[in-house]
Amino acid sequence: MKVIRVGTISASRSTKIADLVDGMEDRLVAECEAKGIAGNSSERKQVEGVEPDDQAPE
Repeated sequence: MKVIRVGTISASRSTKIADLVDGMEDRLVAECEAKGIAGNSSERKQVEGVEPDDQAPE
């Protein structure tokens, strides 16, 4: 088995990767909304949060 060592990623490269991922997520959300797929992230943001009954006391 060949082991590949990965060094540290520079801040600019890390930012580029984060921007690429953000862009892909945005395109995926838009595509799901356009197709009317239930459960997309914008619909989840609109749902009111629910607290479970079995929470530990504070």
